[in-house]
Amino acid sequence: MGSVSPSDDERTVLVTGFGPFREHYPVNPSWEIASSLPDYLPPDRVKDPTRRSPPDLPRVRILVHPEPIRVNYEVVRGLVPKLWDDPQQKIDFAVHIGMAGPQPVYSLERLAHRDGYMIKDVDGNLLGDEERHRQEGEKWIWHDMPQEITTDLDIDDVYKIWVERNPVSVSIATEAASWLVSRN
Repeated sequence: MGSVSPSDDERTVLVTGFGPFREHYPVNPSWEIASSLPDYLPPDRVKDPTRRSPPDLPRVRILVHPEPIRVNYEVVRGLVPKLWDDPQQKIDFAVHIGMAGPQPVYSLERLAHRDGYMIKDVDGNLLGDEERHRQEGEKWIWHDMPQEITTDLDIDDVYKIWVERNPVSVSIATEAASWLVSRN
């Protein structure tokens, strides 16, 4: 995907985080991470001559969604397409930070599912897409969309860089999450 930023010298990454996650997480760690990010990625260790970025790399602007996203299927399904379609906010990439309960490791996901969300959201609602799809057939809003989408990002490279530069544990998920809220 080519840049949609006004300048080839800059890439814009939209970052989202989620709101409260049941009674266990009144402040969702995904939102704590997203809301603490800087406006721009810092240069690649400019004080370390062995780690300098080539001078032709674009700046990376981080655009954090202004509020945590409610852990609700309808809210998410309504909001995410609007984030990409907003003519006032051109983005090149989006990173949706979520959490899967108290895990000691971060997971990088390569793909996302359209279907199969069978666990209730924080409001006690199921997504109900399978039923809608049966009722609406080809008129269902997601009918022509693939059942699975895969990122254009080189996740293996992201993983390699993360491991080289951060002490925090990370793994590459072998399967995308199929829930908006935890099974716990």
